[in-house]
Amino acid sequence: MTYSNQIDALEFRVEQWDDDDIRPEQLLSCSTNALLARAAFEEAVKLRGERRLLLRHRARILAEHVPERLQPKKNAAPEPRR
Repeated sequence: MTYSNQIDALEFRVEQWDDDDIRPEQLLSCSTNALLARAAFEEAVKLRGERRLLLRHRARILAEHVPERLQPKKNAAPEPRR
């Protein structure tokens, strides 16, 4: 089993995404344990609260943190999705 295959087997991931929500910038944690992944996500929010963070199980998003500076402004037209 290669290193890449071992990482792929860890299905729960905490990722830091770019501000445009286009691609992940950094993999912060990966695990086979949902509770460990949730704890890693909560710690990432504490340490990197100014960044967009996702907790994912494969393609499914379990939790998302969007910092205030990236949230849509009230009474503003929504930006078109790419």
